[in-house]
Amino acid sequence: MECERETMRCTRSSARLLLLLALALLAACGKNDPPTPSVRIAARVNGDAISVRDDDGIVRDATSQIVHAPVPPEAIRALDRLIDQELLVQEALATRLDHDPQVRQAVEAAKRSALAQARLERTIAPASRSSPDEIRQFYRGNPDLFERRRIYRFREISAAMPAGTVALLDAERMKSTQMEHFEDWFRSRNVQYDVTTTSGPAEQIPLDMLHRLATMNAGDIAVVAMPEKVAVVQLLQAEDAPLSEAEARPVIEQFLSARKRAQLSRYEIERLREKARIEYVGEYQVARSAANAGRERGTRG
Repeated sequence: MECERETMRCTRSSARLLLLLALALLAACGKNDPPTPSVRIAARVNGDAISVRDDDGIVRDATSQIVHAPVPPEAIRALDRLIDQELLVQEALATRLDHDPQVRQAVEAAKRSALAQARLERTIAPASRSSPDEIRQFYRGNPDLFERRRIYRFREISAAMPAGTVALLDAERMKSTQMEHFEDWFRSRNVQYDVTTTSGPAEQIPLDMLHRLATMNAGDIAVVAMPEKVAVVQLLQAEDAPLSEAEARPVIEQFLSARKRAQLSRYEIERLREKARIEYVGEYQVARSAANAGRERGTRG
């Protein structure tokens, strides 16, 4: 009987591991590898322990002895979320949801995604850091975002139309300085459009629009071609809010890192594809061949 209980407990632990493995892997993705802290038991749920890292609630005194610091409210809330999750996992295991094909498929998909992301992060993370020179160059090369940064308030009329429409709207701009004139223009052509009023700092505005706004005075109207739409923009107000290089550094580091990660990710995937043997099957082979042919025609054109 004792052996049977022990077997059931091991099976239950294995099942819990299966359900939580994806979450654990996802939490580990995208992080550097600091020294692994020890863990402490923070709670027990029906006899099963929930642990926290030792760097989440302790301080050390001058003699290097561990002194438990007061637990902050956010740590309690985080622990309560883990307890809620554990309760749901226990119920899922009790009702054998871990044997459900859809659940197993979801866990396996999450595990594969987490492993792929972790492998990519280990490859690209060291090369995604930016040097002081790169940060300084980006700061000086984007004055509208930093040295001449402003907080804008503007009205926008936008519609999904080809970029060639800009010339037509520019001609209309010479006829009237009223935004209502452009609404009438869209309506007369049965074009669906949106009207919005936006307020925000330079870094929250698409660059295509920002470069135009940065040269405008209050009341000016401009026509801007954007990737998926054409916009008529009237600047209502602009307030100077410059950022020094020191103030902008964290934002620049984050942006450059994200851009490098995207580039390095593409390079790594291309490298792996080049050395792999990939075979498309059935209708997927036909679809891939058609896509490749279309890409080649576009390149020649």
